[in-house]
Amino acid sequence: MAVTARPQRRNGVVFLLLLATALLLRLPVLFDSIVDWDESLYLLISEEVLSGQLPYEGSWDHKPPLIYWLFALAQLLLGGGIVSIRLLGTLSVAIGAYSIFRLHRELWPQLPGPWVGALAYTALCTVNGGLATNTEIVFGAAVLQGLLHATLGASTESLRARTLRFLASGCAFGLAFGTKFVVGFDLLAFALVFAALLYGQRLALADGIRRYVEAGSLIGGAFVATLLLQMAPYWWTGQVSVLIENSIVFNWVYAGVGITGAGLLRGANALLAFSGALVGAAAVLVALPRLAPSPGERALLGSLFAWLGLAGLSVAAQGRFFDHHLLQLLPPLCLLFSFFAGSLLQAFPSRQTAFGRTGLAVLLLAFVFFSGPAGELGWRALRLARNAVHGDFHRDDVPRHVAAAIRAELQPGDSLYVYNYQHVVYHLAGGAIPTRFPFSLHLLSKPGAAALEVDQSDEIRRIMDSRPRFVVVKEGPGVAPHETAGIVWDGLAAAYEEAARFALWQREPNKLDGGALYRVVARDDAFAVVYRLREAPELAVEATPVP
Repeated sequence: MAVTARPQRRNGVVFLLLLATALLLRLPVLFDSIVDWDESLYLLISEEVLSGQLPYEGSWDHKPPLIYWLFALAQLLLGGGIVSIRLLGTLSVAIGAYSIFRLHRELWPQLPGPWVGALAYTALCTVNGGLATNTEIVFGAAVLQGLLHATLGASTESLRARTLRFLASGCAFGLAFGTKFVVGFDLLAFALVFAALLYGQRLALADGIRRYVEAGSLIGGAFVATLLLQMAPYWWTGQVSVLIENSIVFNWVYAGVGITGAGLLRGANALLAFSGALVGAAAVLVALPRLAPSPGERALLGSLFAWLGLAGLSVAAQGRFFDHHLLQLLPPLCLLFSFFAGSLLQAFPSRQTAFGRTGLAVLLLAFVFFSGPAGELGWRALRLARNAVHGDFHRDDVPRHVAAAIRAELQPGDSLYVYNYQHVVYHLAGGAIPTRFPFSLHLLSKPGAAALEVDQSDEIRRIMDSRPRFVVVKEGPGVAPHETAGIVWDGLAAAYEEAARFALWQREPNKLDGGALYRVVARDDAFAVVYRLREAPELAVEATPVP
């Protein structure tokens, strides 16, 4: 018992250290109202789930339902609100990093430095929208857990232990797939990786096939059971067609839009944040015969490169590109980087220099960090320090100030409409949402409206005719007007007056599509403007621009 308990305690310590590292790196945005628009929508839908609705019954989105249930669970267990979902993301990153640590030890027990790949994963999850609790952050951890349990199952001769590991693997993959369907590409890659694992064990062909079929049956059975469990509420309420239409049919149509040249350019630019790990993976590819002399090792590394390629294909298959899509590359990329780092450390004479292997490992991590995450975390950490000096951590959190101005007068039953601004205001201010499409991208983008078969003008006109108590718009020289803007301005002129105006001079998306391009908005350039119905009383507290 004592022999078994000691490694378990050591693994527990490793996980806690990785969790603390992830929390430290993600601390600058722990209390921010907005990091990524998608995350804000998941939060809104999870609140509707907590009120008793199924996903897609209220506010609309096109992800599988599990992400909304996970957000709801995080709010229940972690105190609710924005902090709880950021902690969910932190936990997911720690689980993914811990999985890479364990996988390194299982796949390459002869190589030192399993913590290098784990820390690289923790750092790289802070760029390209990874500081938000995006789906890729959540399902990346589940995919890595699935691979870890399958690897542990493949290395044990105990039928009971093997069965439990394979079932756990299938459940993890089911959770990942229920978060976003592009995980299907990772599942295809897993089939290759697992075959390479068995090949490396030098089993007889018949034994290898038998073990592969055994594992596939258990993993596949648990995978299907997990998906059926997620579908059960829709079967029970007779809404399976709703689930299929919103989470499958829409995505199929939406992906048919295709990636534009501008999207590819953004993707190439975003990929630079992973350049440190990519250099390591490229070095493995170039030196593969030398680093992996045995056929089994080469087969395993080849399957990881195939996984990386399939993950890249999944990014392209989504139709439109956003930075956070690239986060799907991190599991195979960081495993390859972990192998690269371990191989380099193994070749390094640890006792013959002043720095030793620890110094080299630190240099490798510094290379990964300063080629990507340093810039993102740097300006956010400086912003956090500046706010701490002023004694107000929300000093330049404009959506919070917008919501506070509305909340000062909002009455029970009142509604508000956020036209082209951050929909997290719905969460922060409260009040009824007068549309199924609180995320402006879904309604105001042509691909989204076309796939939904919604007439943009009719929906905007219906919303304005319903006379929400407050309307929030983003306006100014730096904001490109949408073709429906005239409907909004006419409605505002007929029944609304300006209640508050907030200068936008934090980093915010400068396009309606919520895109990946960010810039610092000048103080006199663009504003978030709150309009109220003319018959509403004066705001209790006069709102002023953020100093």
